[in-house]
Amino acid sequence: MKTKSNKQFMLLSAFGIFFVVDMHAGSPFGIFNSIFHYESFFMQMFVFISGYFFNEKHLKTPLKYIWKNTVKLMIPFFLINLVYIGLIMLSKLYNPQIVWDYRFSVLNEGRDTVFTLPAWFVPMLYFVTMTYIFLRLLFRKWNHVIAFSVMAVIGMVSVYFSLSDYNNQYTVLALKIAFFIQFYELGGLYRAKLEKYFKKASKLSLIVCCIVANMIMIAITDNKIACHYLYKMTGFMTDIYMMPLLTAVTGICFWLCITEWLAPSLGESRVINYISNHTFAIMFHHIGFFTVLVYILSKIPFAREFDYQQFYTNAGWYKYDAFEGIRFIYVLFALFGCLGLCLLWDKLKMLFLKRKANICSE
Repeated sequence: MKTKSNKQFMLLSAFGIFFVVDMHAGSPFGIFNSIFHYESFFMQMFVFISGYFFNEKHLKTPLKYIWKNTVKLMIPFFLINLVYIGLIMLSKLYNPQIVWDYRFSVLNEGRDTVFTLPAWFVPMLYFVTMTYIFLRLLFRKWNHVIAFSVMAVIGMVSVYFSLSDYNNQYTVLALKIAFFIQFYELGGLYRAKLEKYFKKASKLSLIVCCIVANMIMIAITDNKIACHYLYKMTGFMTDIYMMPLLTAVTGICFWLCITEWLAPSLGESRVINYISNHTFAIMFHHIGFFTVLVYILSKIPFAREFDYQQFYTNAGWYKYDAFEGIRFIYVLFALFGCLGLCLLWDKLKMLFLKRKANICSE
């Protein structure tokens, strides 16, 4: 198993994907969710992590890096969605419109099938990365402070247009790039300039500042700090255009402090490391595992009445509350179901490589 050397960011990505699964299950765990709402920072945090790990050496071979990202992100994105489309067409959930919806939506909203909707993040990250590469090549002299300041302004403009009639199926991809690229650059700024100060600062003081700042922003916005439906950029709940940046920064800073505290004790955890290595797969498949669990629960004879109409019309997102506390089981079932699928895939790859090595040696 690949072991990540940066334990703090390993924990950060693992926590981030846990928040995604938890939120889509109705936030039964809701870790600090009342102050740091998941949707106010967690997608931005994933982009921040990607920007943090961007290596300047890629600017020397940009075409190679673009191809590497295409193979790593976009090809699996399309292939996995084709598999889900095939499964849907073979099931009672088949809708003749779905193939067209898939073809039409993946390059603008990024949504695809109902089961892989959270994977809208993948093409968004791909296009943000490509845009960032282009800008770095265009402006050879790069100042992270100036670049982030400009991108933050562009991000606010994106929020403004997202709240207007200019947000439509033809502009939404550009709006997402304009909004998320500031967090990609924030990752680079943090690594180049801010991390050394963060390491020296009192984490308790930073945590208190983040909590107080978020409580003030919650009061100012009447608890409307969440950014819903970022895949189509329609869920900003306040017209304070700087608010999505501020809440993302406080959320990221808070969890950077928490993960630095936890890194010495949890940094060697094989389970957390495995989760961090497979955030892509968990993002793709956890809704599918929700559906599997809903189907299993529907067969329990003594449970509450099952709504078949909701199951078929709202496939993937219908949660059957068979009994009290079941939402916690949804989170764990989906998370470890995805990990089990990844483990099976890794074993199959190992068997294939061993078989190939044996054939070559013969």
